[in-house]
Amino acid sequence: MKEPNECLFDFEKFRLDPFKRQLLREGKVVPLTSKALTTLSILVDRRGEVVTKDELMNILWTDTTVEENNLTQQISTLRKTLGEKKDEPKFIVTIPGQGYSFIAPVKRSFYSETGLVLEEITQSSITIDICDDDEKVQPYQIAGQNQAFWAIRVHQIFGGLIVAAYLFVFWSIYHTSFFPNRTFAVLPFKSIGKINDDDNLSAGITETLTAKIGNLKSLTVRPVGSASEYLGQEQNPIEAGRKLNVNTVLAGSIQRDGERVRITVQVLDVVKNQVLWGQSFNKDAVDSFTLQDMVSEEVARALQNKFPV
Repeated sequence: MKEPNECLFDFEKFRLDPFKRQLLREGKVVPLTSKALTTLSILVDRRGEVVTKDELMNILWTDTTVEENNLTQQISTLRKTLGEKKDEPKFIVTIPGQGYSFIAPVKRSFYSETGLVLEEITQSSITIDICDDDEKVQPYQIAGQNQAFWAIRVHQIFGGLIVAAYLFVFWSIYHTSFFPNRTFAVLPFKSIGKINDDDNLSAGITETLTAKIGNLKSLTVRPVGSASEYLGQEQNPIEAGRKLNVNTVLAGSIQRDGERVRITVQVLDVVKNQVLWGQSFNKDAVDSFTLQDMVSEEVARALQNKFPV
């Protein structure tokens, strides 16, 4: 004899015993995984209701974060076991964007001291209690609804902590390295309206910039010799970067106007073919050494200030 108020659920040729954790088909045990059986028990217990995907996942994977397809697999297993097709639901219907609902008519039965009592439950019922005696809460209610309640609360707390941790890590990485795992090359600057000593100025700026940027952390900077073949040549910075086998290049141009020199600098992403940063510097046409030192210092400082590394 079963204990008083121990409930069974019958639908079509199946009987679900949540306490023994068994599903029977015409009296024979149907093999089911623990998670599939728990999923079915929750849906049958809350027949006629929409049980959200989040609720089910919080109960089934209390201590683990999983993807939604894990739940989809459990539902698919149940549908195959019950012999229904997804597009012809007899037992489990999918509520798009929400979750699932058990729609088949269910007979709920429980044993008491006076014998077996049957109660007809239709698919429109929204009864939550497993049995009628509110003072005698069954283990399944505690394991299902109460566990879901606390699982949600715990996940909210730990979820918030995890999000905060991810944000902190992202912030740290962003402020620690603008160029994570980047290889870097400084291309010779292009002379516009070429003056005799512009090639020397270009080579000097390239060499000085390579040295200064090489001191920034998290960058692998190619030596000057790697890019020197492009000195005085028309070049496509992206193509040059690919040939140098780097994913970031610094390219620039030199243009004179009387006693003024304009030097334009761009940092380009070779892989994405896009400009990451750019700036122009206007200087008096002093001697080449002074000019290359001034511009190199400002470019290196600008890169370090804008992209802390």
